[in-house]
Amino acid sequence: MYAPLPAEIASTFLDAAKPLSFSLVPASAAAEGLVEAIAGQVAEYGAAGRKRQPRKKLGDQHRAVGTITGSLLKRWSAEQPACVWHSAKAEGFTELPVGYRLFKAAQEGMIALGYVSHAPGIRFNASGFDSGPWSGRASRMWPTEKLLALACEHGVTPGHVPDAFRFQMPSG
Repeated sequence: MYAPLPAEIASTFLDAAKPLSFSLVPASAAAEGLVEAIAGQVAEYGAAGRKRQPRKKLGDQHRAVGTITGSLLKRWSAEQPACVWHSAKAEGFTELPVGYRLFKAAQEGMIALGYVSHAPGIRFNASGFDSGPWSGRASRMWPTEKLLALACEHGVTPGHVPDAFRFQMPSG
């Protein structure tokens, strides 16, 4: 079983977030089935307002869903479960294997479908003066019971996460 979700989200939980890993990809049939199931739902969700889903982007969207799913499960199956973070700014995706638009679409779809919980990022004035300097905290994500249950249904249990998702360095 995965660690239970916190009853209340405290700032200490959000502060202990780990960076989202864009290098994680499904490495087992179980993980591939899990990611495929979620990616299909995300594609349907995203296509609801459009006449058709561009076929060439489905593989990229699969990668985005795999990145989010793998990172969430990897961090949640650790001895000390943690949420993950990544900058929501487009320039934060330069030279990453998943582009900004596909990542945002996957993230928004997974949140809307109930697989991911999310705490928005915040910006604040670090000095107390109107002119700055400004500081902030990137948005945080963590798995919901729905994602954890679906992972277990597909055979991706906490003990199997290290074998289910592997690191793959971007090519090119």
